[in-house]
Amino acid sequence: MRRSVPAAFFVVMTLLFAAPATMSAQSGTLNLEELRLEGVTEFQVAAPQRIRTLPPGERTVTLSPREYVIGKTGTEITERVTKNKKTLVLPYRLYRIAPSGEKLELEPVIEIIGGGLRYRSRQEGYGARLDIGVIDVNEPNVIKPLPQAVRFLVNAEVDSLTPNNLVECTRTFDFKSVTLHILSPPDTVAVRIRPSFLTETLRYELGVIRPALSVTANPPVIYGLGLQTSVITVMVDGLADIEGFPVSVSTDRGNLNHTTLTLSQDGRGTITLRSLSFGEAVVTAIAPTLGSYIVTVQFVPPWLFLIAVIAGGAAGAGIRLTTAGTDRRKPGGRTVLCRLVRGVLLGLLAAVAYTVGVNLTGFTFPAELSGFEGAIAFVISGLAAYAGKLKLEAAPGNAGGGTT
Repeated sequence: MRRSVPAAFFVVMTLLFAAPATMSAQSGTLNLEELRLEGVTEFQVAAPQRIRTLPPGERTVTLSPREYVIGKTGTEITERVTKNKKTLVLPYRLYRIAPSGEKLELEPVIEIIGGGLRYRSRQEGYGARLDIGVIDVNEPNVIKPLPQAVRFLVNAEVDSLTPNNLVECTRTFDFKSVTLHILSPPDTVAVRIRPSFLTETLRYELGVIRPALSVTANPPVIYGLGLQTSVITVMVDGLADIEGFPVSVSTDRGNLNHTTLTLSQDGRGTITLRSLSFGEAVVTAIAPTLGSYIVTVQFVPPWLFLIAVIAGGAAGAGIRLTTAGTDRRKPGGRTVLCRLVRGVLLGLLAAVAYTVGVNLTGFTFPAELSGFEGAIAFVISGLAAYAGKLKLEAAPGNAGGGTT
């Protein structure tokens, strides 16, 4: 059964103000012309248990310590979206004069934790938490007493609102929570908000975030024969408690460094797929209650890699030959060819080893160069051929995973 509020109670409660908070402020004068230049219109003065409308031509207004001015800044609720929440800004501002004579600008806001109605469980259905409060525009994270309490009446076409649908704010940055629950929601749910300083109701369509599983591969095409890896990213959206959510991953070709993963707080998790042979690898992710999702990765012949290795090895061996010194006997044609071949083979061994996390040259590349495998292979091959020998050590950042 959907929860609703009797009309008479709705009107009475939204017009009531709580008892005045203890204030030490003195009376002050507010310049309404300055506010009009900022786009604020339709001024009202809110006093305990009374609201009076100011004439359109009023230039200034004197406020007692328990009064503030209500200014209309628009016609609709606006949104500010961050990573983990959506903030609804009501189209009204509250103005008062501080004891220092400074103008204070207050903003009533509603924070939707998680951005909308998210799936919780088969028994609970979908839920959303609304954190309702008033903030100081210039010092949004500072708690200050309000000249009088502001109440918000919340109503929505849901199965329940907990702990109740009436919240009271007596300080800035002191949010009160209302949680909505609905077992089987439509695509959007109408939420109606009426602050105590208004006689009208503001309406907002709260979105429903359906649980969804998705998988991406980066890059989607890699060299075969184990020379390259692809990062498989698993994402789940629409769940209320996502951290630690398990997902199973499998492939019909290549090797995964893990076959199960748990998602982080932002609903993401990554694993690495290393190529084997050539062809198309089908990677399948399976999550409880969400079904499966498939992404493909192509394993292609490493022609560009081989060309880079051969060119690098030949270049390194050639430089070694030309800088061998003037006192040495000039090598014959067969010797030159043998040294070039030896350089290319050393370069091939060093470049392939580097892709699987073994550094045979002592030279490493920063992670920012990931994606330039051809250039890296050329340099590694050239260094190995020029040095004419190899040394064994782990390649930082590549051990166990190779380059991507």
